[in-house]
Amino acid sequence: GRLVIGTLLPTDGDTAGVAAAQIAAVEVAVRELNDNGGVLDEPVTVFHRNSGVEPGGELEAAFADLVERGVDVVIGPFSDALVEQALPLAAEAGVALISTGATGELAGADEGYFARVVATDYLQGLTIGQAVVADGASSIAVIASDDAYGEAIADGVADAAAASDAASSAVVTITASDTSATSTVADADAVIVATSVALADVTAGMLADLLDASLSPASLWLASAAAADYSGSLDAGALEGARGALLGADADDEFVERLRFADPFLGGFRWAPEAYDAVLLAALAVTVIGDDGGASIIAGLPQVARQGAPCTSYGECLQFLIDEP
Repeated sequence: GRLVIGTLLPTDGDTAGVAAAQIAAVEVAVRELNDNGGVLDEPVTVFHRNSGVEPGGELEAAFADLVERGVDVVIGPFSDALVEQALPLAAEAGVALISTGATGELAGADEGYFARVVATDYLQGLTIGQAVVADGASSIAVIASDDAYGEAIADGVADAAAASDAASSAVVTITASDTSATSTVADADAVIVATSVALADVTAGMLADLLDASLSPASLWLASAAAADYSGSLDAGALEGARGALLGADADDEFVERLRFADPFLGGFRWAPEAYDAVLLAALAVTVIGDDGGASIIAGLPQVARQGAPCTSYGECLQFLIDEP
């Protein structure tokens, strides 16, 4: 009957700044819940633990500690690999996982204890494809890395093109050793670059080749992993007119102020809105179902997230659910 929240985020390594912003957002959300009387008339408590950056014993020990403390829902892990390690642990313990950053196809995600507040790679590809079609492109080329990320983006684009009578798509797969894509895509109306972070240097060289082949930057669409900083590889302004996709919502000034109150030393705010949303959605699900178990939280999420009016606070969202016929 008492909602206990845990976070399992990488507080060291390259993504430590992201974790700090999310932890601050969770604190903001929990404070908001308790200022509104808690959940099921009980105060909400939260525990933070380090997931580490790679699958291994650190995550397993951290998850076991959270379970020992009676958590009902864990915000995290952030990456696909860490989520896949945590999923069987969550199913065994009956704890819900809500990831703010895992976008790939995940083994074990259908066990009834997992949700995410970020679009999958496939949905990103579908959305980019729909935008390209709406922009008037009839021939679409997808330059995809030879991995699950590139394949999922390409599948989404293909489905968007197939749903249109006016567009068709073709996929060119590249690897670190084979980047001969420029000659096959130069005539396309739109070129979508869906290469993974691991191929960042290869992507930079390929973009330079495409521009040298007179491809207009306005024809380029960069998926999230390819929408990177190329200032060290391309001339200033070389990509002016290109479009890109970035995952995550922007934090407005009011929310940034609340985050800084929770952690005055934050250097960035990306992915903080998703962590805040994850906590409030879990709390609303508990309220609607009337139970704080992990399976109940996952079952309740669609009821509080899929339809209805937009709302920006726990009290506002709860009032909408109460007033809903």
